[in-house]
Amino acid sequence: MPRQLFFDNMFKMKKKENSNDSFVLLNWNIRNPSYTRSVKQVKIILDYSPDVIVLTEIKDTKGCRYIRDRLFSEGYDSFFTAPKDDYGVIVAAPRSDFISDDLQIDFFPHRAVLIRGNSIFGKMNILGVYVPSRGPKERRNKDKMKFQLELMKVLPKLSGTEGYTIVTGDFNVLERNHIPHYSVFGEWEYRFYESFLQNGLIDAYRAVSPNTQDYSWFGREGDGYRFDHIFISQSLLRYLKECKYIHEPRLQKISDHSIMYMKLNKT
Repeated sequence: MPRQLFFDNMFKMKKKENSNDSFVLLNWNIRNPSYTRSVKQVKIILDYSPDVIVLTEIKDTKGCRYIRDRLFSEGYDSFFTAPKDDYGVIVAAPRSDFISDDLQIDFFPHRAVLIRGNSIFGKMNILGVYVPSRGPKERRNKDKMKFQLELMKVLPKLSGTEGYTIVTGDFNVLERNHIPHYSVFGEWEYRFYESFLQNGLIDAYRAVSPNTQDYSWFGREGDGYRFDHIFISQSLLRYLKECKYIHEPRLQKISDHSIMYMKLNKT
């Protein structure tokens, strides 16, 4: 599929350069944007100069293709398979630094995009995920459970791979002690969240803010949910400088999710 060309970058299809002492990851559910919203979203994304970008709730639409092509013109490769009848994930990283890999899951594989490559910290494995949401129809919850089980099966191998591991995206699950508590979530959903911890990964936001209540999505009644997460290898913990939710784009209705931002410092 041909890429769009942008006049301001037409003669400088540059390679995104990594910082020598920091690594920034940005995770955002962009809600399958229209072309107009996608232009606003890319501008916000690039303002943070991220090294790796994970975008969830995407489809093969004009808006999402614009994001892919604009990021390419700014030096990123974007990895994703956009399904026709479902949502997927875009993972973007500096051109030629990362390659995609097959996670080998059999159900909704487009909702889990794995890349491997080199960062300022050495070898890194980054997985972007978009877990199906629960809903009133039994089929939706069965899909969510099946996808979670598929991901849980490959977690031990992924977390045991050489190099550092980061898993991030919209998980559509909460931690067990989430405040407020919502009785609709089942034990199987809490076990999914906890499976990352059991495989040696750390909830980066909780490592920085162990007692703070913050949320990435809000329901119609104003009730908050921390659905978006970043899990990192324990060995990355010493480099973790920031992990936070950025609410302005959600408040401006550019998406219904807040951005999740993480910064690792080498020194």
